[in-house]
Amino acid sequence: MQQRIKKISVWLILMMLGLGLNSPAVWAHAGHAGPMVPFVKDKTALKTLLAGKGRKLVKRKEALARETAEWLAEFFNEEPASGDISRFFVAKDRKSGQAVALAMISEAPYHHGKMRLIVAIDDQSRVIGAAVLGVNKNYVQDFEAKNRAGWIDELKATPLSALIDKGHQAEKEPSTLDDKIMIELKDSAVLLSGFLHQLQKEER
Repeated sequence: MQQRIKKISVWLILMMLGLGLNSPAVWAHAGHAGPMVPFVKDKTALKTLLAGKGRKLVKRKEALARETAEWLAEFFNEEPASGDISRFFVAKDRKSGQAVALAMISEAPYHHGKMRLIVAIDDQSRVIGAAVLGVNKNYVQDFEAKNRAGWIDELKATPLSALIDKGHQAEKEPSTLDDKIMIELKDSAVLLSGFLHQLQKEER
């Protein structure tokens, strides 16, 4: 009798494991969102947003100072966490060495995959442009249907305040693809403005 109970217990455990391994959620989290499909190559996006005559491109890795976070809170009503290391790109004037534009590439979750984005600002904290660089294969159609596979036309040469407003509006009830994109781009652009502030202080 005891042996029979053990056999039944083992069978139940195996059945439960089998159900777990075959569940859509498990397979989805195992990378079944498909490979990353690029809409715009990183190099192309950086060249489009930052390149210019007499400029050199520099990759930076830096933490946002607490003072800078407080400055962002005062001017933009945004206060990202200070101390976290961020990676971004800086276009500098070759003669003066001053920063003339900054760009950041970021990743954000999308269903069981992720989307890759880029945003750039100039030395006056105006948005130069932004794009969705790519997304997992299974979600390409979502982005193409919403005209979000690549460059985002309405963010070309726009005030940072306009992007921040879009991001704040999206945060109230984030439900659409556009909401997710605008929130991520807003966060990146605010960080860039903070790093620009730090760089300009160094240059003085």
